[in-house]
Amino acid sequence: MNLKQIEIISEAKGIKIKDLADKAEVAFSGLYRAIKENSIKASTLERIAEILEVPISVFFGLGSEIEKEIIDLKKENINQKNYITTLETYLEQNIEHIKQQKDLIDILVEEKKRINLYMESFEKIANANPELKNNIGVKEVVKFLDDSPEHKAILKELYKDDPAGFEEYQNKVIDIINNSKIE
Repeated sequence: MNLKQIEIISEAKGIKIKDLADKAEVAFSGLYRAIKENSIKASTLERIAEILEVPISVFFGLGSEIEKEIIDLKKENINQKNYITTLETYLEQNIEHIKQQKDLIDILVEEKKRINLYMESFEKIANANPELKNNIGVKEVVKFLDDSPEHKAILKELYKDDPAGFEEYQNKVIDIINNSKIE
């Protein structure tokens, strides 16, 4: 009989000897002494084998089989730790990505406010100075901005949740272009 296997199997399964003794309903000191002296009651050994989920025969010279199982358990434990580490890294990267997206959204919101202020200012100036509406330069600047891929991309992102606001913006641009006259 080899009761040292109790310690080896317990450690591999992450069970403390004290907890094993509690589950087997024996005193910790009694179990410790039994392992050390390599002597134990058959009924106690059966309970321990059940708790550790191993056949009782592992305590009677089939050490190589149990050692293989222990090695497999340790490998599985390492694989699980690696998987958890990978998940933690992924989550940290996701959190950082979300922070970056939030920062980009904040920038786009500010850009939307800035563009709206420019349009409002431009409208006020154009309304206060009707001759500007007739200026071909104004028409060309508005057309250039309206046709710019970068400007369109910014507008698309800024107004993605506000189709009515985008339509209003486009109507203002169309109004400025249509009301300009070539002199």
